[in-house]
Amino acid sequence: MSRRSSSTRRGGRIYPHERDTDDAAPILGEDLVSGVGDDYRQMYNATIRLGMDDKTRKNYRARIVRICKWFEEHQSQYYEMGVREVTADELVDPDLFFFKRYKLDLVYQGLNVDYILRFLLGNEQKERNENDAPIKYKTHTDMRKYKDAIQWGAQVRQERLPRKFYEEMDKFLGAYKKKLVIKKKTGEVDEHASDPIPEALYERIIFARHLVQ
Repeated sequence: MSRRSSSTRRGGRIYPHERDTDDAAPILGEDLVSGVGDDYRQMYNATIRLGMDDKTRKNYRARIVRICKWFEEHQSQYYEMGVREVTADELVDPDLFFFKRYKLDLVYQGLNVDYILRFLLGNEQKERNENDAPIKYKTHTDMRKYKDAIQWGAQVRQERLPRKFYEEMDKFLGAYKKKLVIKKKTGEVDEHASDPIPEALYERIIFARHLVQ
């Protein structure tokens, strides 16, 4: 059964899940013994890796891990079902981009966007530094990168995110941009987009918080 595109409702990029597709018809040649060749996957992955640099991939991984750690600390029940530990084999698989160190990943199929939005709302402001500077709201770009990271993580895992994820994230990010216009008038916006702190440092901060509790 074909799926109608929702692109007529809004402009911008058309995602794969929005296109008019026919997923009922069998894919031709999937059962051929010869296949597409033993070296196909290796050549394919070598090309795909060129589509993004490792700096961006590591940034996305750090963001995903930060979401997972936040769930563990603040939403423990969802953490149990929405986060998975990376296996030893996955950790060293060059095509999964865990870089032998990012040991947590989200469960993308069935992902509950409400918990992602709760994370974003709980992290929309930068933490105070040692000088007790005024709290600043993070830029739209910084917040959007979490959405980008989740979409990328799902693509790497070859898992489909729910339609509601795209709808609610687009709605939230659009409203957040307007929120920043208001906050900018009072000097409450961080003008510089920041990347999440490295995973190792984030773990040390969490550990230190437990010690003082």
